[in-house]
Amino acid sequence: TATLLQDPQNFWYYNNGITVLCGDISKKPLGGDDRRRGEFVCSGVTVVNGAQTVGCIGTAKASGQLPQESAWVLVRFISLSAAPGDFASEITRATNTQNRIERRDFVSLDPVQDRLRSELLLENGKVYAIKTGEPDPLPDTGCSVSEATIALACGHPDSTLTVTAKREISRLWEDIHKPPYTLLFNDRLSVLKLWRSVEITRAVDATLKALQDEAEGRTRLILVHGNRFVLYRVFRRLSDHNLDDPDLDFLG
Repeated sequence: TATLLQDPQNFWYYNNGITVLCGDISKKPLGGDDRRRGEFVCSGVTVVNGAQTVGCIGTAKASGQLPQESAWVLVRFISLSAAPGDFASEITRATNTQNRIERRDFVSLDPVQDRLRSELLLENGKVYAIKTGEPDPLPDTGCSVSEATIALACGHPDSTLTVTAKREISRLWEDIHKPPYTLLFNDRLSVLKLWRSVEITRAVDATLKALQDEAEGRTRLILVHGNRFVLYRVFRRLSDHNLDDPDLDFLG
């Protein structure tokens, strides 16, 4: 951001650029078939490298302090319309070889996550933070994919997912094309079930926290370290209730 505001003419030289994956790229009729220039429409856009640069540009623009002199940055738009199934993951991995990339970042390549984010915003007015580096929303404004993953894992009948969520949540994101990830996030998952699962998790955590403040010794250790198993047992008690039912008063 400092370079943009104070040294914009050198932003091009100091920056590695931005890589953007698109579900499809189409050219508007203006200019005929020449693809070297024109107006292009990009759909299904995901920034897989350079997210920090995008954030800096947004921050600088929002500050209203950008100088008149323009700053330039290289942006690559890659269409996935005719690409093999694992091409997006390979590009993400290759373009981040010099940067620390989390398994959580690969989750953002899953169309299911895009659907959940859009529907959660439209139907519930909630923000859904997916990628590493995105700030976690305040509890009343939304949730992160980490919080959702823990809630869904503890709500699943298979208790090994609860253990994994407690010990190493990133293992649940290891491969977005197969279990355990697909057991939690798939086309059948509704935003209503996701959000209610998060609310149940928050209610249980709040209760356990209150009990922890009053407990001592072994009891307190159980409340702290056994929190996800307690959450699992609560979900099992609620297993007869359909969390997809809009009329269900599950916290009543």
